[in-house]
Amino acid sequence: MPAEERRIVTILFSDIVGSTPIAEQLDPEEWREIVESVHQLGGELVLKHQGMVLQYLGDGMLAIFGAEHASERDPERAIRAALELIHQVPKLPTHPKLEMRASIHTGLVVLGEMASAAKSELTASGDAMNLAARLQSAAAPNSVLISHETYRYVRGLFDIVKQAPVSIRGRRGVVQPYLIKGIKVRPFRMVTRGVGGVKTSTIGRSHEMGQLHEAITQVLQQDRLIWSQIIAGPGLGKTRALSDMTETLDLLPEEPCWLRSQALEGDIHRSYALIRRMWFDHFQIAEDAPIDEAEALWEQQLTELLGSDHQIEALALGLLIGLSFKQHPSIGILQAQPGSIKPLAIKASHALIGAIRSEKPLILFLEDLQWADCSSWEYLMQVILDEKEGEHDSKGTFVLGTARPEWEPPDELPNHPGYRPLELQPLSDAECAQLVCELLQRSEPLPDDVLGLIVQRAEGIPYYAEEIINFFLDRGILDLSQEPWRFVPDRLDQDLLPQTLHHLLFTRLNALDDVQRQALQVGAVFGRNFWQGGLAALGSTAGGEHLEGLEQRGFIQARATSSFADEMEWSFHHKMMQEVAYESVLKRHRPAHHREAARWLESRAQEAGRLSEFAGMLGRHCELAGETLSAVDWYLQYDQVLSLLGEVDQRRTGLTRTLKLAMQHGEASKIAEVHYHRGGLYETLGDQQGAVESFKQALVGAREAGDQRLVGLVLALMSVSTTRLGDQEAAATLALEALSLLDQIEGDEPRARILTNVAVYYNQSGDIGKSAELYQRQIELTKHMGNKFGEALGLGNLGYIYLQLGLFAEGREAFEQASQITEDLEARRNHAYNMLNLGLAYWRDGDPATGKKYIEEHACSEFAATQDRFGLGASSYYLGLCLEAADDQNAAMEAYHRAREVLSEINIPGLAMDALTGLVRCAFEQGQIDQACAYTDELWAFLRKEGPHGMEFPLMAYLACGKAFETCGKDGDAKTALKMGYDELMTRAEKISDESWRKSFLENIPEHRQLLEVKNRGAGETALNM
Repeated sequence: MPAEERRIVTILFSDIVGSTPIAEQLDPEEWREIVESVHQLGGELVLKHQGMVLQYLGDGMLAIFGAEHASERDPERAIRAALELIHQVPKLPTHPKLEMRASIHTGLVVLGEMASAAKSELTASGDAMNLAARLQSAAAPNSVLISHETYRYVRGLFDIVKQAPVSIRGRRGVVQPYLIKGIKVRPFRMVTRGVGGVKTSTIGRSHEMGQLHEAITQVLQQDRLIWSQIIAGPGLGKTRALSDMTETLDLLPEEPCWLRSQALEGDIHRSYALIRRMWFDHFQIAEDAPIDEAEALWEQQLTELLGSDHQIEALALGLLIGLSFKQHPSIGILQAQPGSIKPLAIKASHALIGAIRSEKPLILFLEDLQWADCSSWEYLMQVILDEKEGEHDSKGTFVLGTARPEWEPPDELPNHPGYRPLELQPLSDAECAQLVCELLQRSEPLPDDVLGLIVQRAEGIPYYAEEIINFFLDRGILDLSQEPWRFVPDRLDQDLLPQTLHHLLFTRLNALDDVQRQALQVGAVFGRNFWQGGLAALGSTAGGEHLEGLEQRGFIQARATSSFADEMEWSFHHKMMQEVAYESVLKRHRPAHHREAARWLESRAQEAGRLSEFAGMLGRHCELAGETLSAVDWYLQYDQVLSLLGEVDQRRTGLTRTLKLAMQHGEASKIAEVHYHRGGLYETLGDQQGAVESFKQALVGAREAGDQRLVGLVLALMSVSTTRLGDQEAAATLALEALSLLDQIEGDEPRARILTNVAVYYNQSGDIGKSAELYQRQIELTKHMGNKFGEALGLGNLGYIYLQLGLFAEGREAFEQASQITEDLEARRNHAYNMLNLGLAYWRDGDPATGKKYIEEHACSEFAATQDRFGLGASSYYLGLCLEAADDQNAAMEAYHRAREVLSEINIPGLAMDALTGLVRCAFEQGQIDQACAYTDELWAFLRKEGPHGMEFPLMAYLACGKAFETCGKDGDAKTALKMGYDELMTRAEKISDESWRKSFLENIPEHRQLLEVKNRGAGETALNM
């Protein structure tokens, strides 16, 4: 170290609280032992955090951080040392127990040896030392107080509380202190561009910052939503603007609630990655926390906010962002109904945002949105943009996003009235010169021609200007051996100064030693972020000292948390540096690097229990490694994740790409697997023709590969789609073949899936008895698997089949068993549907009062609370049946009207016609003949066009039309309606092979008996007891 040097350091002062009265009570030797133990602990902690103790001052300690190697992390290290000190000193075996206090300040000092004949020691002098010492007097016992200069470096890393300004003796004005409450579990580090640890002011952005300040003022005063979007090319200052706004918002009189997140380039392969980071940051869940710990924290905190009644919604939101909850007793509920996960997660999110905005303004920072995955975009549009302004005294919302010009936001965002785009332009020459001068505030003034050269080459791009200065530092053109830095003109060759930023970054990269350059190259294989263990797996020998050296030179920065426990995670300081580092890797070496990256990521993700979360990323690495089959496998695993979340658009895009990869390799089984997934997607979308075409191609590949499991799965699902297309003969052949393969397929899980889908086919085709038989077998398999939720679903399906067969007692028993399981599992939504069906069973069994009770008390309230529109429509219809049977015609008509309205709104016309059938009967019962006839004409038009398709009780509809037409004098239409009803009844009965079940089907269901009675009396006698 030079004899004297000007250096920016972080200063830590600490002392024992109340030391004077304590020392008065003790023998000098006892007091000395106590002070020595405190000094020893303090010295160890300072060294641990890379600081240096300058002096022990009585019972106090003076330490500095950055004496040997300055780093932007020096303030963080000083605070960590101070926090550990005030927490550990009270635990020392001293009597009395001790309390500590500490103060920290960051500033410029003169550092060097102060020698005299009597003594020589390293000292730091300057106003910064005085301020740090004086600040200590304002610190409370067991507290750490920091200055505003230190706060600028560490905001986002610690829980910090702004304190009242204090006057410091001998200084003009007041000092703004901050109290450190503790370390954030999931810190958020705001990155600030700079050179050599120098902090610069924002230059050339006064107009844009003024617009942002105006926007936040409107949000706070008008309680509205404003989305300000900073759009700029690389290096123009997007992140710096975020940093400046953080400082501004931290000083607001009304403390806001912060949500923050950043998109990364690989997020396209990780659905909801942006949202995961946002909520993990808010709930302070460390990215590297063990999965079971993260899930426990998630459930605990959301339950505290939303209440225990919203456990399923909390789980759904957790599933959406990548948690698995594999051991949770209620997880099967959501896995069995993947379509419900997203709506429930969105509902939970609205509740969370609403709870926040009811108390505080909401501030949301979203960085690098050009890389945001489409799932995260959809979430933001539904949860943030759809929030109602001014509702229920809610506070405003301010969103500040950054993106490159090539970003492609959803149409809803630019069309929203609160959207405010801000495009950053390159700095003017004068502004760029001002920036360079601030960057070089520790240097002697540069000659005008050199300053002009830097400005010319920088082209108004702040990052380019910074990198030129870094180039000067790398080449020794600026001599750092003394303060101020000295310009060495002989070392500047203008011809060697790179002409472009791209060239400049290449030049800086090539100037590194082999170990550091290789570390950046293999790190770039992972992407913007990489891990120290990953570097070693790819052959890098770089240790912590090499990476810290790269951090000090502005290439990379340590991340506050890591995605994997016990793994240091790093990030390239700028995306352009990562791109240049990757470009410098020889193309022939890249596949091997990606192969090793995939293996390392897989092992770490598996250890963390997060394979499904990284499946898309692993597929990308395998694809780039040339391992096509592995890539297809990973992409199909990722498709299963997307299927569970109901992400149809991402599935469509991903499966198209995966199919191309599989076809490039040509392996039949892989191609068939992709086609099977595509068929399932088409079936979900209601495109039955597209589903059948994909299933046909899957079937060809599966047969060619001899994969009986896949053949059976394809046949079963294909039978359902084929039935819906109306080709009953082909569907029957498919279903029979699927069943014939069951004994050849290993594993209960695929067999249960085949049985369920074939049961659906048989029920749709009218063979209710066969469907019941298959559901019984499926239930036995799920019991054998220990899948309680699967068993409950099977029992619910079987109970409904029993009702269709007229076996009311058996149906009621199945629903009661299913209800007991769903109640034990706390599966509220499924429990509500079981209660709804149990109410239907009591109605069928002649006890409408009990049926009404079950529906009202257990189904209607749950469907209203969860906004389940189908459940609301179905429960209103079943309630109408019970009220009509109890002879409460007015209430029944109201229920039927509600059911028809809801079911029509959600486009389920068949069930809406069931409700209309109830209105026909009630209207006639109340003597509203004209209204009844109008209803009948509408119902009859549907039956003539669509037949019984989509209706739950079509035979009741045929009977209602028959009576109506008879009353209206339309005997011909009456005979036609009754004949169509009877024919439909017998068609269904003929498909029931079990004689006792067929007998029950014809005799125990009232509308079936009435149709038989009409037939037995002759078609001309149409008087019906309805």
